[in-house]
Amino acid sequence: MIYKISGRERQLIFAAAGVIAAYILVSFVLRPALTESRKLDQEIQLKKRMIQNDLFLLNQKEDIEAESRRLSKYEGRGASSEEEATSFLKRIEEISKKSSVFLADIKPYTSKKIGYYTEYRVEIEIEGSIDQVITFCYNLQGSEELLRTVKCRIIPKEGSPSLVRGYLTVTKVST
Repeated sequence: MIYKISGRERQLIFAAAGVIAAYILVSFVLRPALTESRKLDQEIQLKKRMIQNDLFLLNQKEDIEAESRRLSKYEGRGASSEEEATSFLKRIEEISKKSSVFLADIKPYTSKKIGYYTEYRVEIEIEGSIDQVITFCYNLQGSEELLRTVKCRIIPKEGSPSLVRGYLTVTKVST
């Protein structure tokens, strides 16, 4: 039995076949291709960010190496703890002479090992005019030996209004 198909039914069959073909094309070809394309775009963006981070770190590495070279002069030169302490006290005396202050008392403490470095601490008592004491503190802070004033107390000297007495705690860090 042969069925006769009218022109309108033929158009509907072709339209239905076209819709089915389009659905198959979208479902099995285009959607996976678009999904893969998005996945590759995300991977590309991730790789770009990783490269930017790597470049940033590479620039930082150069800065860190430059800073390390600049600070290498502070590294210990194989001197013993006693030699470092002696050098520390000698440097304080040099700065006091340069600043024209009188060192009334020096009380060194034992060195303290903290991690990768050693901290040397000393308490000093100085006398001089306020300008001389301020110059001394400034020269101490600006020295290249990593000397730092941790505590500072300045009081006027009894009987002499132009002179002051300073009590300072100074530290030095050495590797």
